[in-house]
Amino acid sequence: MRTTFAAAIACCALASLGCSGCETDSHAAGEDAGAHGDATADGQASDGGGPGDAAAPLPRPAVDGVFDEWTDADLLVTDPTGDATSVFDVTKVWATSRGASLYLRVHIAEEPLNMQSGWSGEAPLRLEVGLPGGRSLSVDLRQHTVLADGSEALRWSEVGFQLAPTTAATEVEIGLDLSGLGVVQGDSITIDFSGSDSLPAPAPLVLTPDALEPAPLSAARADGTTFRIASLNVEFDGLTEPGRAEPIGRLLHAVAADVYCLQEVWTTEAAEIAATLAQIDPHGDGATWNVHRTGDTAIATPWPLTELPHDPGNPPYTGAGIELPGGSRLMVFTLRPTCCGFIGNPADEQRIAELQQLASAIIALRGGTLGAAFEPFRDAPVVVLGDWNLVGSTTPLEVMTDPSGAALERWLLRHLAGDGAIFTWRSDALGSFAPGTLDVLAHGSVPQAGTLAPLAGYVLDSGELDGAMLAELGLRATDSLATDHLLLVADFGL
Repeated sequence: MRTTFAAAIACCALASLGCSGCETDSHAAGEDAGAHGDATADGQASDGGGPGDAAAPLPRPAVDGVFDEWTDADLLVTDPTGDATSVFDVTKVWATSRGASLYLRVHIAEEPLNMQSGWSGEAPLRLEVGLPGGRSLSVDLRQHTVLADGSEALRWSEVGFQLAPTTAATEVEIGLDLSGLGVVQGDSITIDFSGSDSLPAPAPLVLTPDALEPAPLSAARADGTTFRIASLNVEFDGLTEPGRAEPIGRLLHAVAADVYCLQEVWTTEAAEIAATLAQIDPHGDGATWNVHRTGDTAIATPWPLTELPHDPGNPPYTGAGIELPGGSRLMVFTLRPTCCGFIGNPADEQRIAELQQLASAIIALRGGTLGAAFEPFRDAPVVVLGDWNLVGSTTPLEVMTDPSGAALERWLLRHLAGDGAIFTWRSDALGSFAPGTLDVLAHGSVPQAGTLAPLAGYVLDSGELDGAMLAELGLRATDSLATDHLLLVADFGL
């Protein structure tokens, strides 16, 4: 969890979500050591706030799967180890609040588990929140349901639900906005679980501190940017589908990237992608776009592009060498490996194998065995950006960040709205999976050939932006609804 003021973007090292290497965080640090709760584990109601002035607004925590900001003061309750009836065994629960929003950290197991998927026969872990007036909220991540008062089905967006990490883990963070259920700052609630495990008794929490609303990040190209790269899964050919092509076009135009990575361009040929981008004209310069497409993924740029030959029947990636203005070179890969599944199941194993293929291509590039056409790119910086479908184990990420292999570093991008959110996929259909971080950016460079510097980046959800920022970007609030993935944007210096 990051507690931040989001007044500016700073690139800093984060601990990876259980994977090797480190991550670069596109969010300013701005941490307040006293910004969490005075929670207690002795049956007394925690005030959900910090040790200072309870009336002072505090920044909203970020649900990001980074746990180092939680303190002992946030501990709400402990639960005996080994008392679970199935795989999820809750042992500790931390809690804090902002306004009517609840934030939890939960230790769920000794071995990594996926909250939203698992083997048949495993009991879920349901979050049970007791609300004022005898009301209740029950969240079942395995059944993908949110129920108010035992029967009223709600959408994830109606309770502002966030969960991190999306991958298998031993601990998770959860965020819930309870204001839509009539909860207000100062109310008392209770926290419990059902299914695999429950607490000795519902743990009380008073929603004390007010929320300091975040300032948005800057969408402007960062000073010193050599290139801007963006990625979007357009969901079943949305780039050219009538009714969805227009809002997707506005999104691509708004960020004015130099390189676009696209996924799920199933039947949209390279020439049609090039023509569509020329019509969108992101830079307003009438440029001609060069496009390399393999399977359902594509890379597009107005700069000279060298296509990496790849069997379209053997996904999951498209690779291309790009010549930047001034003579520098860049190697870009975009991908969409096997979706769905959970740790240890066939889909997860297939995804791992596919990322190993991509890692092998990067190793071959560095070793000079990728072919004569790519000898000039041998020491070029590498960016891997796209829909990684990172929902099972963290192994696919570990494959790419292995210092003895592809040796890339993850850059954890956050929402432009400034709230620190990291999810890149969401669906508001009843019964759908909860929002998750499926899309990933990783990068690497050879020091003797120049360092690739991550400068600024963000995840764009037009529905989170105010009128002024929408006008600045030429967007409508509903534009991001044209696809189930969100647009990722990153500025690099070289």
